[in-house]
Amino acid sequence: IRVALGASGWQLATQYFAEGLLVALAGTVGAIGVAAVLVRFFLLLAVDFIPRADGIGVDPSAVGFALGIAIVCCVLFSLAPLWQAWRIRPNEALSDGARGSAPARSRRLSRVLVAAEIAMAFTLLSGCALLVGHLNRLLKTPPGFDPDGLVTFSLDAPSISAKPQVEQNNLRNQLLQAIETLPGVRSAAVVDHLPLQGCCSETRLFVEGRPRGGDALNLIAISPRYFDTMHIPLLRGRAFSEGDDGKADVLGVIIDTSAARLLWPGRDALGATARIGNPDGSRVKVIGIAGSVTNRGLGEEVESQLYVPAAVLLMNPMQFLVRSPVPVSTLAPEIRRTVRSVNPTQPLYGVETMPSVVAGSLTTERVQSSLTAVFAFAALLMAALGVYGVVAYSVRHRTVEIGTRMALGAAGRDVLGLVLGDGLKMAGYGVAAGAVVVAAMAILLKSGVYGVRIDDPMPFLYSAGVVSALTALACLFPGWKATLVSPMVAIRDDAGSLRSSARVWAKQVSKLISGPDEGATVSEGALMAEVVDASSHAGSFAEALQTALEGLREAVGAESILLLQRTDDGSYRSEGKRLVIPPKNMLIGRLKGYSHALPITAGDLDAWGRWAAAEKPECLPEIDGLREIGSALAVPLPAKGSITGVLLLGPPVGRDQYGEAEKGALQSCAAQLALMIENARLTDRIVEQEKLSRDVQLAAEVQKRLFPDAPPAATGVRLAGMSIPARSVGGDYYDFLDLGGGRIGVALADVAGKGVAAALLMSVVQASLRILATETHASLAELAEKMNRYLHRSTGANAYATFFYAEIDQSMSRLRYVNAGHNPPCLLRCGADHCIEELPAGGTVIGLFPKSSFEEAAIELYKGDVLMAFTDGVPDALNPNEEEFGDERVKDLLRRYAHLDVGEMASSVADELKQWMGTAAQFDDLTFVVVKVNA
Repeated sequence: IRVALGASGWQLATQYFAEGLLVALAGTVGAIGVAAVLVRFFLLLAVDFIPRADGIGVDPSAVGFALGIAIVCCVLFSLAPLWQAWRIRPNEALSDGARGSAPARSRRLSRVLVAAEIAMAFTLLSGCALLVGHLNRLLKTPPGFDPDGLVTFSLDAPSISAKPQVEQNNLRNQLLQAIETLPGVRSAAVVDHLPLQGCCSETRLFVEGRPRGGDALNLIAISPRYFDTMHIPLLRGRAFSEGDDGKADVLGVIIDTSAARLLWPGRDALGATARIGNPDGSRVKVIGIAGSVTNRGLGEEVESQLYVPAAVLLMNPMQFLVRSPVPVSTLAPEIRRTVRSVNPTQPLYGVETMPSVVAGSLTTERVQSSLTAVFAFAALLMAALGVYGVVAYSVRHRTVEIGTRMALGAAGRDVLGLVLGDGLKMAGYGVAAGAVVVAAMAILLKSGVYGVRIDDPMPFLYSAGVVSALTALACLFPGWKATLVSPMVAIRDDAGSLRSSARVWAKQVSKLISGPDEGATVSEGALMAEVVDASSHAGSFAEALQTALEGLREAVGAESILLLQRTDDGSYRSEGKRLVIPPKNMLIGRLKGYSHALPITAGDLDAWGRWAAAEKPECLPEIDGLREIGSALAVPLPAKGSITGVLLLGPPVGRDQYGEAEKGALQSCAAQLALMIENARLTDRIVEQEKLSRDVQLAAEVQKRLFPDAPPAATGVRLAGMSIPARSVGGDYYDFLDLGGGRIGVALADVAGKGVAAALLMSVVQASLRILATETHASLAELAEKMNRYLHRSTGANAYATFFYAEIDQSMSRLRYVNAGHNPPCLLRCGADHCIEELPAGGTVIGLFPKSSFEEAAIELYKGDVLMAFTDGVPDALNPNEEEFGDERVKDLLRRYAHLDVGEMASSVADELKQWMGTAAQFDDLTFVVVKVNA
C-alpha cells in the first residue's frame, strides 16, 4: 500500500532500519539486566571454587561491545527481508487472490541458519556433558589417603637463629605433643607440602651398583606419625620414629610404590641403599615402602615420592595435619589455644579441612564445567527460539498447502506429524553438522592439554536426545495451531475475508446488544458503567453491591431485583434472608443446564408447582418463594464451573418481557458481579489470614520477652538457656530467678499443646512462678502444690504442664529441686569417671488435677559439676530418616561439651541438634538449660 501510494524504497528502508535499531537497543538493555542477574546467580553457585569471585561483574566495555554487535547484527540480518519487501508488487499485495508460500530460497536459508544454531547447541551440550563426566570421574578418583576427619593449618618457621633446625624440631615436637592431648584428637603430623596443592622440592636418587644416572623424585619431609594420620598404607617396612634424626651414617628414607618400580624394577627395594642428590651424595637406606599419593592433582599422573624425616630438613611453612572426628568449628579454637600456650608469638593460619583441599584441587575443572553448562543452556534457548520462529513462519506461509491436505482427507495428527517432521529434520541436520565439530573437540579434549577421558558414547547420545526433544517441543505449538485451521479458510488464504468476517460478527454483536426490534436501549457498556460507578463511590463492598444492583434495576427497567449468594453449606440466600433456596433445589439445577438468563413466567411457576407436588414436595417452598417475590428472570453468576449466585429480576416496567440484548448484557454483567463477589470473599480471607499472622507474630514477640534476657550474676555457678520453638510460638519455658542471699532459681516447663494456646498457658506458668518464688516456703514441694492449684483454676480440664524447679544455694554448694512429671535432668559429676546422675524426685504434672502432692530432694554440688535440664522435644527430635535423637545422645553431648563454657556449650548442643534434625519437620519445641559449678 505504501509503495502504491508513492513511498520510495529508501523511505521504507529508513523506517524499518529505525524500528530494527530500537528493537536492538531495547533487547540489549533487557539482555544487560538478564546478564547481570545471571552473573550474580552464577557467582552465588560458584563462589566457593572461582578465584577472586568478588571482582567479577558486568564490565562497561563488554556492554558496549555487546551493544555494537547487536546493532551490526540487526542491520545485516534486516537486509534480506528488506530486499524481499522491496520486490513486492503493489498489485499482488493488494489483490485478494494473492496467496502462496514463501520463496523456497528464503525457506532454505532460514533452515540452514536454524540448523547451524542446533549444531552449536549440540556441540556445547556435548562438551558440557564430557566435562561434567570428567569432573565426576575425578571426584571419584582416590587420592591415596583418607581426607575425611582431617584438619590442616600452617605455621611459619621460627626466626633465623644459631640453630634453626634444632629450634624448629623442638617447636614441632612440642606442638604435636600438645595437639595430640586435645579431646577427640587421634593423631597429628607435620609435612612440608600438602598433597594436591602442587608439589615440593625435587631430588635424585643414584642406586648403588647401577651405571645409569639418577632418577628424579619428589622430596617430602614428614613427621613420624604422618602415614598414620593421613591413612596412607605402609605396605612394607616401618615408619619413621623419633630416633630418625639424621645423625646416623646412613639416613633411613621411605619411598612409594611408584619410586620402588622406577628405581628397583623387578627387585625388592626394602633395605636397598642409594646416593641422594648426586653420585657422591649422602647414603640413604630404604626402610619402608608406602602407597602412592596424588600430589599435583586428581587428574595428574602419580609421581614418585621420597619421604625423609622432618628432623633433617628445614620446613617453611610447616603444614600440620590433625585427624579428629570433632567438627572443625569446635576443634579450631582448641588448636589455636594450644598453639598460643606453646608459643604465644607463633602465628597460625590457613585452617581448613582436607575435603576442602581436595575440592579446591578441582577448581579449573569445576569452572570449565560450569561455564560450558551456562553457554550450552544459552545455545539451547537460542536454538529453541530459532526453531519456533522458523517453523511458525513456515506454517503461516504453508497455510494453502496445509488446507489442501486437510481438504483431501488429512487428519490433524498428519498435519502435526508434517510440522514435527520438518523440525526434526532440521535437528538431524544440525546434529550431523555438529558431530563433525564434536569429533574435533573430542580429540582436543583427549589430548595431553586437557586429559579428558572419552570412552563412552552416552554423553553424545544424551545431547542428541535433548536437542531433538527441545526441537520437537518448539515445533509442537505451531503444529497444534496448524491443525485448528479451517480447510476452506486455509485454501482461500484470504486476509480480507477474515476482516469481513470480523466486521459481520461485530455487527451481529452490536445488534444483539442494542436490540432495536424490541425497543430496548440498554447496552452492556451502560450496565458495566453502573457497576463501576457503584464500586468507586461506595464505602464498603456491601454498599457497592447494593448500589450496583439498584443501578442494574433502573438500567433495565425492572420492578425489583434480588441477589442470592451461595453460602458455605451450599444453599443460596438473599440479604436479610428474604428468600432462602436449599442446597438441593430446582432453580440452580435448571440454570446449570440452561447456562443463560432463564425467563420465569406465571405458567412456568404453575407447571413447576404441579411437578413438585407430585415428584418433589421439598421444592414447593422454593417455588412459592419465587412466586412471592415476583420473579420474571433468573440470571446465573458463574464462577469456576459452578454458580456463585443468582440475580432474580421482577417484571420489566411497561413491557411484557426482557429483550435478548438485555439478557445478554445482564449475562455479561453477572459474570462481573460473580468476579466481584469471589474477589470480596478472597479479600476477606486474606485479611483474616493477615490479621492472624500479625497476632501470631505479636504472640511470638511477647513470648520472647517472657524468657530471661540474661542469667543473673552469680559467683558460684554459670547459667545458660536456649529454646527452639517448633512453630512461631511454643509452649516451652525456662527462667532464672535471683532470689537474694546467694540463692538462684532455675525453672523449666513444657506446656501441653502447641501454638498460641500453649504460649498463653506458658505465660500463666511464668507469672505464677515469679509470684510464688519470692514468697517464703517451707519446701519446694509446697511451691509446686500452689503452682498446680493456680494452673488448674486458670485453665481447662485437659491443660497441664511438666515442671522442674531448682534452687541453688551458692554458699552451701547445695541444690534443692522438685520435678513435676518432667524429663529427669542430668547432672554430670566432675570426677574421673564422669558419671551422670538423674534428678527424678517430685511428682505428677501440674494443672491436671486440683490437688497433687510433691516431694523435694536435695543434692550436694562440687566444683566442675554440670547440670543439664531439657524438655522432651530434645530427645524426641527427629532426623530426616525419622530417627529420634534419644536420651543417650543427650548424655553423650553433655560429656563431650562439659569442658566448655556454658554459653559455648549451649551453642554447641543447639548446633548438634540442628545438624541432626536437618530438614525434618519437628513436632515439639526444644528447650534446655545448662548450669555449671565454677571450678
